[in-house]
Order: sequence, then structure tokens, then C-alpha cells
Amino acid sequence: MTSKIIVLIFLSFLLFSFNVESSRPVYSFSDDVFSELPEYPSDFDEITSLYRSQKIKASQLSIDYLQPEILPSWSYYAERVYGKNAQNMGSYGIFFYPSSMAFSNVSKGDCFSVSSLVYCQWGIQFYQGLKLGFEHDSDLSINISQPNILLSPTYPKFKPGWMQKIMFNITVNKTGSYVINLSEQKPDEQYNSLWSTTYPGSYISGYGFTAMKTPRFQVYLYPPVIETTKIDTGDIGFLSAWVFPLFIIFIISILIIIRWCYSKKREAKME
Repeated sequence: MTSKIIVLIFLSFLLFSFNVESSRPVYSFSDDVFSELPEYPSDFDEITSLYRSQKIKASQLSIDYLQPEILPSWSYYAERVYGKNAQNMGSYGIFFYPSSMAFSNVSKGDCFSVSSLVYCQWGIQFYQGLKLGFEHDSDLSINISQPNILLSPTYPKFKPGWMQKIMFNITVNKTGSYVINLSEQKPDEQYNSLWSTTYPGSYISGYGFTAMKTPRFQVYLYPPVIETTKIDTGDIGFLSAWVFPLFIIFIISILIIIRWCYSKKREAKME
């Protein structure tokens, strides 16, 4: 009887081991904070690890993975903003994750896609409207289907749309090194008016002097590295080692010849 119980316990342990799934961490505050978000995916931890190491792109994430836990800063701010002694509520805050990317071996004619996550900062009680603005060299072409974005509040609970994917295409018209700066701008008037009317008293345009001066997202492009051919300078190096001694010998010879001529001239006068 005892052996059967041990076997059952062992089998139960194995079954549990092979069915371990990700679940949202337990916090001191109510789960109601996440009540309007999609269900926490069972493979969330695995996908988060892949995304943070950039082995998968933002464009590959489904809406189910747009959870606060995908962002590294959440572990620090979770209890500080949503806990019992919350003091970090605000009205404005827009960030990107990741906030920068780099591409190497970029040449003329290359066209590639870039994606990232744009999200409303923790503890924000307002809807925020913004337009993605790009600052880049004229030798680059950038195409984005919809630059106007509305981010939903994150307090007292996360609203759908608080985090969104941005995607745009870059075409390189001339090989070179480039930096693309992305910052938020005031939304186009049609969107700004619509959102102001839809959310009266709880909407703010995600735009300001700081936003204009500080890029929120940057892309670095680097051209292919050109390998230089090493020239064999063995013989030249050998000759260059004798340049200075030969020069000294030449000067001394000139001085000897001048002295000899002077001596001959002087002897002629004495005769």
C-alpha cells in the first residue's frame, strides 16, 4: 500500500513538472488592476525573455503579450504605483521599449522594417494622443501607415490600448552612417479633435517642449566595413632605414669637396 502511494506521488510530481505554465505574479494590490487586459499567456515568461533579448520583434507579439510584466521597469514601479502607499500618479508619460536599435552592413537600396512598443507610463489617469515624428537624413525614406496614436490610461487600472506596437519601414537611398530620431508630436487636428470630444476632461495631447527636444526612440544605421589591403613594404622599409645615414654621408661628402676646393684655390693664390 505504501509503495502504491509513493508511486502515485511520484507520478503526480512528474505530471506537474511537465505542465508548469506561466502565471501572473502575486502582488499586494488587487488583480482588478489587470481586469481589462487579455488573459495572461501560459508561455508569457518565455516570450518575454525572447523579446527582451530582441530574438523576436515587437511586430511578432500578439495583443495577449502586451502586459505590464513585459517591461523591465514594471518590477520596480508595480508596488510603488499600485500598492497601498501609491504616490506616483500623473497625467502624462510616453515611452518606448526598446528605445533604440542598431543595424549594420546597411547599403544603398536596402529596405527593412522596424518595430517597437510605445506605452503609457505607470499611474497615468488620462488618455494621451500623439503623432510619431521622424528626424532623419534626406538620403533615407521612412514610411509609416498610421503615425497618430491614442494611448489609454494605466490608473487605477490598465485600459486596453495602453501599450501598442509601432511599425515603420526604412529605405536607404545612399550608403552611409545615419541616426533616425523619433519623438512625439501633436496629433493631426482631425484625431486631436476626435479624441478630445470622445474623452472630455480625461484627454491630453502627448506633446510638449521636452518631447520636441528629447528623442524617444532612435535607430542607428551603419554601412558595411570596407577591408583595406595591406601592402608589403618590406623592401621599402629596408631602404627607409638607410635614408638618414646616407643623408649624413652626403652632407659630409659635400663639406669635404668644398673644403678641398677651398684648399686648392688657396694654394693657387700662394703660388
